[in-house]
Amino acid sequence: MLKSISCTECRKQHRKCVRTNQSVECVRCFRMHLDCVMPSADHLQDQDETVDGSKQLRQMKASVAVLQSTIQQLELQMHQLQQPPDRLDDMDTASIGSQATTASLTPSSSTSSATSLTQPGHPLELFTLQQYLQDMYTHVSAEPHPPLLMQVVTSSSPSPLLHHPPRPDDLLLEKGKEWKVTFVDGRWQIDTGIKSMAELLQLQTKLYRQLSPFQGVSRFLEIELSQVDRHRQSVFQMSARVARNHLLLPPSTPVAWDRSRVPTMAFHIPNRVVNSLIKLHFQFFHDYLPFVYKDAYLAHLRQLKDPMQCPLTTALCSYVCCGYYKDIPPIKDLPWFNNSQDRRTVAEYFYERCRAVLDDIYDDPNRRLETVMCINILKRFLMNTLRVSEMRKLDTIAYLICMDLKNHYKHAQLVDLEGQPFPSPTPASPGSPPSSPSASPPTVSIAEHAVFARHYAFSAWAHVCLDFFTPDGPDLEGYHKSWDLIPLLPLPGESNTLRQYLEMQSHYFALVLAPAVYNLFEHIQTALLGYRVAFDLEIFLRFQSCTREWWQRLPPEFRLCDDPDDPDTIRQAIRDCEDDVKLVLYVFYLDLVTSCYVCLPRAKSMSADNDPGLLQQIQSMCVNASLEAAEMLMLIMARLDANISYSQFVGDVFLFVAVDILAHHAQSDDPDLVRKAKDKLAACFQVLENADFMEGHRVDLAASPLTHSLLDSNAAMFHLYNQYPQPRYALLYDLCRFLSPLNGYMPRTQRLETMCP
Repeated sequence: MLKSISCTECRKQHRKCVRTNQSVECVRCFRMHLDCVMPSADHLQDQDETVDGSKQLRQMKASVAVLQSTIQQLELQMHQLQQPPDRLDDMDTASIGSQATTASLTPSSSTSSATSLTQPGHPLELFTLQQYLQDMYTHVSAEPHPPLLMQVVTSSSPSPLLHHPPRPDDLLLEKGKEWKVTFVDGRWQIDTGIKSMAELLQLQTKLYRQLSPFQGVSRFLEIELSQVDRHRQSVFQMSARVARNHLLLPPSTPVAWDRSRVPTMAFHIPNRVVNSLIKLHFQFFHDYLPFVYKDAYLAHLRQLKDPMQCPLTTALCSYVCCGYYKDIPPIKDLPWFNNSQDRRTVAEYFYERCRAVLDDIYDDPNRRLETVMCINILKRFLMNTLRVSEMRKLDTIAYLICMDLKNHYKHAQLVDLEGQPFPSPTPASPGSPPSSPSASPPTVSIAEHAVFARHYAFSAWAHVCLDFFTPDGPDLEGYHKSWDLIPLLPLPGESNTLRQYLEMQSHYFALVLAPAVYNLFEHIQTALLGYRVAFDLEIFLRFQSCTREWWQRLPPEFRLCDDPDDPDTIRQAIRDCEDDVKLVLYVFYLDLVTSCYVCLPRAKSMSADNDPGLLQQIQSMCVNASLEAAEMLMLIMARLDANISYSQFVGDVFLFVAVDILAHHAQSDDPDLVRKAKDKLAACFQVLENADFMEGHRVDLAASPLTHSLLDSNAAMFHLYNQYPQPRYALLYDLCRFLSPLNGYMPRTQRLETMCP
């Protein structure tokens, strides 16, 4: 079997294109009686282009922008044509087409986009526009004006026949709004005279300047986050550069693993091996990341004749084998499990078996939820092995399937495990379209509904995180508009620990999806990726107020202490806390607020007003808060390091966050801040060196492949870290050391002993 360039049909369906020797048609097209057509040279993908669909996404965004501009111009023209005849007679010397060009609704509209409406080859052809305007005008006017319509479409130059009408905003400023208030039948009635959406939108115009609550500042300060020097970047930015220049590109050679290293036990007794790995999954991971409903899955597993043909089972086995473990006694059926390299090899084996089945169920409409579950389980293995390109492709598939299934599960009629009707936890929203009387909602069990809700939330969050590594970054506002997360609810028979973590995740999503949070977070993440950003300081103040209110509304069983901003109180609460749920939620909270605090110290004011030290006070607060947050992260990670189950998902991520924060402040121009940051950074490196998950992943300094020239090139870097059991740990460790500003700095011993428990 020889694999060649994929045909057009296989490319559309994202399927393997395999053809036998000297065969004109591929196997799939021959089996499904399709036309097997090879793509032309113009459609072949560039070798330097990412393979995750970013190019096609940019093209679609450009097309949508053109269509949006086109519709906006049509709306302006139709609004003009709806004016009374006496208004048309009093117009000035500019044509409607000119007015549509100059009075665009959005800053993105331009003269070129307006005039392109009349040029052949535009997505909306000339004849289509003429017919569209004529058809629309017959519905809004009793006296059509064919010459005027033809002039709107066929001419984009000024015409002496028509005049500019007064702008609605100018009329509003000149005449104001006069509303008639009456009292009828015991009720107040207001006659505004508003008869169209355009007139209603005029009320958004600000006719006065809002006063600032700060003395000496007539309006909120506009600040700018300048672009970071490429030689003083953070771990986050360097990770994004590595992903863009290396990990999102197709590898020059496929990832190879030594099949001969797979223990013979995995081949000769697969059922015993699978059962042992599944048992480990439910023992260590299930309560914290419930990918499946335990009772239903175990019943399904007992009915399988060949577990190796079940993609869910092989995905779970790969998930268990791609982590680190501490102080686990020898397992009878898994004598190789304590060797990290053997676990990596077995994880590759199960991943390959899972993908072989997963690639055949993408198109099955009855197995879409199973497809999403398998992809979400495989994400940990793909990330740990630095297969970011493959992970993003699979994640996009899972995210799109979830968006397609959302309405199906959200408005379904639920039944319990015995088939009896069950009250729905997601009542229909007021804006949802009513279903037809004849159509009955689909029936879904509460177990299937709950599993989908968990995977939908996981897919949505992972999709945003992966988009940070793309050149354009994520569209948080667009995601927020499309997200409508289903409540995360426990199922009968699930443990109290699982219930607590589901409720904890629900509280965290409520914070992330708050408008005051994602508005600032979008600017901050853009700045973290190395771009220049400008926004009003009011956005940050609203963010602070929102996060504090969210913390005070937390139930006592999830709140670590009453004041999350008091370092002494937090430090003592961490030492006394025995509940991992409180610690994990506080880590999530710290990561969110600190990512914003760490960027503001380099902000500059763009306001013409005299700044009375407000920005400097906020910057000083952010510096102190981020330094304390890094120390809190170290303390919490030391506590959670004993928890094998969740520390693999949390500890190995947020400990690098602490390194990133301190390394950022260690490059400051303030010598006192540099000294404090380097003291804590040395302590953080000590915690990182002693972490269990770093065993076997400490890259030798002489063998480190990181150089500035290599980071900017398109050379393959994956094979340099693939020799380690978990390449992601090796890469992050190498990045932290590469960006470390210590250079032989000797910290104060007393401070180290205080911070390192």
